[in-house]
Formats: sequence, C-alpha cells, structure tokens
Amino acid sequence: MVYEKKIIKCDSIEEYADILRSFIGKYYVNEWGGYFGGPNYPQPCVCMNTRITRDTIKRLADGMGDTNPLFRDPEYAKKTKYGGIIAPPYWTFSITYGVYPEFATPDYSSLYVGDRLTWYQPAAPGDKIDYKSAWPTSVEIKQTRTGGQTVFCDGVHLFQRHQGGIPLVRHEYTTCYIPIKTANYSKMESGREKKEYTQEYIDSIIAAQDSEKPWGSTPHWFEDVRVGETLDPIVRGPFSLSENNIWIYAAGQYFFSSDRLHRMVHEQSGWGFYQPEMNIWFNLHENSFDDWGGVREHSGSYVPGGFGSQRASWVMLMLNNFASDEGFLWKLNLQHRRKGGFHNVFWTTGVITDKHVENGRCWVDIDVKIEDQTGALLLKGDAKVILPSREFGPITYPSPERAFDKFFTK
Repeated sequence: MVYEKKIIKCDSIEEYADILRSFIGKYYVNEWGGYFGGPNYPQPCVCMNTRITRDTIKRLADGMGDTNPLFRDPEYAKKTKYGGIIAPPYWTFSITYGVYPEFATPDYSSLYVGDRLTWYQPAAPGDKIDYKSAWPTSVEIKQTRTGGQTVFCDGVHLFQRHQGGIPLVRHEYTTCYIPIKTANYSKMESGREKKEYTQEYIDSIIAAQDSEKPWGSTPHWFEDVRVGETLDPIVRGPFSLSENNIWIYAAGQYFFSSDRLHRMVHEQSGWGFYQPEMNIWFNLHENSFDDWGGVREHSGSYVPGGFGSQRASWVMLMLNNFASDEGFLWKLNLQHRRKGGFHNVFWTTGVITDKHVENGRCWVDIDVKIEDQTGALLLKGDAKVILPSREFGPITYPSPERAFDKFFTK
C-alpha cells in the first residue's frame, strides 16, 4: 500500500478529534499502521519482537531487575508445573503497546495515560505471537487540569499464540493528545533538576530492593492471605539515564532506531523537535536520552524520565513476586497520573483489599500505586491475582469473558 505524504494542521481540537474518529473500525494485524513512516519507511512496520525466546525473556528480566528464577534458570523451571522457563507478565510490552494514530499531526503532544490488561495463559519460549490492534476504538474530548481541552483515545491489542490461535492477553489502553501551544508543561520540572538524598534514605532504597524476592516454588495459599496485608514493594531510583535506556533495550521499542529512519517519520508526518543551533529535527523521543530537558525548552513539550510501560511493568513485577510460581496475575487496571522524571525515586506498593471464591477459583483484589520520594502519585490502579487453594486445589486459567475479537468483526 502506498501512503501519500499528508502533514495536516488542525485549526481546532474538535477537528483533530473528528479526524481521529474517522479511523474507528480500522485494525492492523502484526504491525502498526503504515502512514506514520510513509512509503519510504521499510515495511512491514513491526513494533518490537514477534517471538518469545529465552533470550528475549532474559533481556526483559534484566531490564526490570527481576531475579525470578522461573524466567531465568532452566533447571529450576524444569521442576515447576510449567516444566520450563516462562515469560514474565510484562512480555506484552516487548511485542507492542499503545501506538500512534494512523493520522498524526505535529500540533499535538501524546501522553500514555491508562492500561487495562487481562491475561488468560502464560507465554513461554517457542511461542510465536500474533496480535491484532484497533486504534482508536473511541475518541472523546475532556477538560483536564494540566492540558486544558484534551483528546482521549482508547485502543486495544489482542495477543494470541500463533500455534492454535490460543488467546493470551487482552490489552486495552488510553492515550491522550494535548495541543502543544496550550499545554502548561512549563510549570513542570524540566528533568534537569538534581535531587539530594541522605545516605540514610539511599540505604532505605537498597534495603527495600534487597527484599524484592519472588515468593518462589512454595505455593502462596489463598487461605493464608489477609485483607489489609501489604506486598513487598518494588523501588527504583534515583532514576537515571541507565534505568531509562535499559527499558528501551529490554523492550526493543520501535521508536528508537536510527536518525535516518526518524527523518523519514518527520518528513512524512511533521513529528519531531527542531533544534535551531544544529538546524536539525530531533526524533520524537530524543528527550528520553541525554538531552535532559533541552528539547522541552525548544518545543514547550514533554518532560523526560521514564515510560508509562516501564512503570506498569514494575507493578506487574511486584504482583508476580507475590503470586508465587503457582499463582497467576489475571487482571490489571492502571491510571497514569503524571510523568516520572530523572533523579526521582519510585516506590511501587500494593495492599490486599478483598478475597473471592467463585466456582472453585480463588483470587484476591489488590490496590496498587506508584509514588515518588515526595509522596506525589504517579500511578494508581487495582489488580486481581489468582492463588492456589488448600481447599479448592491448583489454579484454573481464565477464559475470555467476551468475544476475543469483538473489535475486529465486520
């Protein structure tokens, strides 16, 4: 398919929303839309990985600081019910996640603001992953405190095992688009500000990290869990370029390719950030690397320091540590409230709020959040984790509650 170069300026946010609505009902299979890079961009436009392998699993676990032997040690994993290594629940982010629209305009800044995931079965080395994406599935204009009038778009990815078409994960997500000229990013930190921490505080981070241990092969029995019980936290920081870039490496994100390919994106869509001293256009996420806020000063947009997908994965890591080898992360609903920022410390915590038994399936509800060192809320949400039971036995994996291809029927 040949895509015509079409950089469009929108006169109003209502016009932009109407254009986005025109793409409702369009879907993509195993790739992103081709418009963004245009006809010169090498096809197919695949986001990240297409297969689950032992190497991609290790790369993800290393990028997360995840020490779980179920994802690393073949001899350990051989003795579990799986009979071998499996992938951590955040493997979906290494295939694809919230994407840019088929139609893009440089007048609007994109933010990733929500995740709603449901897992049906684990993935393992040897799995080839097929996915379908629909974006957007809905478009709505809302008034927000930070960005004023903002376009909110929902989308969905459906992941399945190529072998047999077995459903694995449903991932619904929300992105929003803010007019760059009216967004009040100038009131936010640029990313250059350096924090000072006492040795005592750094020691508390190290102690928390040293306590990050997976529950392991001993079942975490449903009967032993109490409402009000807290989970062992996941702590990352002071956040650095290393932690930022290792996530890019771990997930293999499409955005971070050569400047030559990003120039094709800019020529096609107009997206990018102009640097007047060098007289060049930076790529969309140049601010995520060593610029540390300089691009924002030129563009009036973006505050660097981490990714929503990375923070969501910290939550998954905490929940999976809690579940034990015999448990299963079933559902996760997250709201991303603000960006991260270099030099900050991020505390991921959870508390059990309820317990359920239904048709022999036992699960717990868990409220989760991420706060920085000041107590500012970056992310909040809730999860459901299925646990083994002494009374009802091992877990049973869930089935899709609704038609798995709801958004893709014609």
